[in-house]
Amino acid sequence: MSELALTLLRMGFLALLWIFIYSILRLMRQDLNRVDSKYSTKSAISPNDLSKSRTGAKVNKVVVITEELEKEYELRDGMSFGRSYDASIQIEDDYASSKHAQMKLENGSWIYEDLGSTNGSWQDRKRITGPIRIKRGTTIKIGNTELRFEK
Repeated sequence: MSELALTLLRMGFLALLWIFIYSILRLMRQDLNRVDSKYSTKSAISPNDLSKSRTGAKVNKVVVITEELEKEYELRDGMSFGRSYDASIQIEDDYASSKHAQMKLENGSWIYEDLGSTNGSWQDRKRITGPIRIKRGTTIKIGNTELRFEK
């Protein structure tokens, strides 16, 4: 075999090796980002926990809708949304920041505030630029995840 053919064969082998390594790393990243909720030890907010006292607000729950599932949570003052393990509700979405948004209860009304996230929060295809008052039926998108606020 000529030296040129051997060099091309070596380069092809190295390219295949790097593609293989890249695909393994990509799969590992996907597995690490995917947190199965039934194994979560987080107890700050539990889905469908209706035993806690109600606020006087007209909206008292949020439904988090992703491609795989739909989960319902009771709203709490100071509740946070994001990818971080410290977030009250973890959002497994590549477009969500680690500390993406926060809920506050002010004068009996819920206020949603984006915490300066990179990709932002969206309502009716408009970027949320400041705190907004939440009404029943309000839908907010964080990347591919949808937050729907209900009674």
